Amino acid sequence: MASKTLLSGVAETALIVLLGLGNGTFTEQSTGAAGGAPAVAADFNRDGFTDLAYSPLYPLVGTGDGTGHFYEPLSAVNAPTVTPNALAAADVDGDTIPDLILANPNGTVDVLLGIGDATFQTARIYPTGANPTALAITDLNEDGIPDIVFANSNGPSEGALNVLLGTGGGNFANSLALIVGATPVSMAMGDFNGDHHADVALLHAGSNMITLLPGKGDGTFGPSSTIPLPASPVKILTCRHELRRLPRFDGDVLSEPSRKFLFPAK
Repeated sequence: MASKTLLSGVAETALIVLLGLGNGTFTEQSTGAAGGAPAVAADFNRDGFTDLAYSPLYPLVGTGDGTGHFYEPLSAVNAPTVTPNALAAADVDGDTIPDLILANPNGTVDVLLGIGDATFQTARIYPTGANPTALAITDLNEDGIPDIVFANSNGPSEGALNVLLGTGGGNFANSLALIVGATPVSMAMGDFNGDHHADVALLHAGSNMITLLPGKGDGTFGPSSTIPLPASPVKILTCRHELRRLPRFDGDVLSEPSRKFLFPAK
């Protein structure tokens, strides 16, 4: 039975690795300083083991040994020394090596192409004109090339959803900017309406609602809608589960999946 591993930032000072036991429970394996910064997992050095990229002040990569332990970072990633608001790992240039994408509070989205040894090329910097607060990688226009979708904060009462369409080779072009209301603080993507196109769900600062933007499959979105919430969560996640059962964490393969939202506790 397959097991899963959870990564969790605790008290904004530590990164904790929880190893799944395959029965819905977890055991703590290792901890490390992370400064409450974002972290992503991928095999950055292609040794078959999962590595961590995290960013207390600037992106660092710690390589894993397959046991849930991670070695000290090899070196700092070549990027501006600011703590990003969001961090993503994906192969955006088609070479099968994970790359890093950063959304920075200084008004840029940075793309760092992986070399395959847990190091990266010099950042390709895309100005955002504001403060990007959330980030996702998906093929929004369904051309086989990953695109970058990010939420921008233009002030406490105005936010935007922006799209950088991939043009190949790890390059991107500005495509779309939509005003979406109050500052977005978290974003999730998935096919929420069952039309096989990627949609966006946004959670807004100090708000008790979600904004849904249905993707058209061409890099644009249809009219937005909102979902009211009984409280004001701080982060939005999605999961897939079978319509007739609750989601499980013990390795079951579930059929007839649907997309649902999860709201981690504050």
